[in-house]
Amino acid sequence: MSNTQTWDRAARRYQEDFDPPDGAVHFGPDLPDDSKLRIVPGHLGGKRVLELGCGAGQAAVAFARMGARIIAVDSSPEMLAGARRRAEWATVGIDFRLGDLSDLAFVPAESIDLVFCAATIDYVEDLGRVLRSVHRVLPPQGAFVFTLEHPVALCLESTGPGERVLARGYADPAPVKVERYGEAFLIYPRTISEVVGTLGRAGFRVEALAEPGSSDPRVPGATVWRTRKDGR
Repeated sequence: MSNTQTWDRAARRYQEDFDPPDGAVHFGPDLPDDSKLRIVPGHLGGKRVLELGCGAGQAAVAFARMGARIIAVDSSPEMLAGARRRAEWATVGIDFRLGDLSDLAFVPAESIDLVFCAATIDYVEDLGRVLRSVHRVLPPQGAFVFTLEHPVALCLESTGPGERVLARGYADPAPVKVERYGEAFLIYPRTISEVVGTLGRAGFRVEALAEPGSSDPRVPGATVWRTRKDGR
């Protein structure tokens, strides 16, 4: 069973559990929003933003409220239906597309100012393919902001309330099975050095990196990246 089909089954519970306000761009459950991290480039009014893995539309609506022209893509029909409802309630215009994160042929080359992808790439096995697609749609110096689950957090396994033990090696590339929203997903862990190397090979440079905490303050929950497409 693919992660996309699993998200279809988990969509309703996810939308009930994660319902943040529309005033700031959110990076995912249990993470601080961009009003605290300041990773997303400012002055987005009139800019073209492409969100990959829009989920229930929380960030897409926030971008639209900032005046951005937003295209939001998700591979799960059920999640996309929830995102459309959220946009209708917020009375904002968003161009929603059902499709794969790596299949962006409908987007003209160098036509997007910012690509945003939160809490999604972890569920995709081929990071390089996603980066190549993003690279094509951005102009030189265009920004790609994305999150990944922190590789240290993925090494730990819960053994009880507030207790976690080391369950896998930091550099172990094997997919990790996790239970979320009542469903089982596969997560593809990546070390920070692996991500930096893959970004460089795809033509991106790292401009900012945050490692915010999660519900467990002892362990960072995610890495939040702002990168730029190389070139002039």
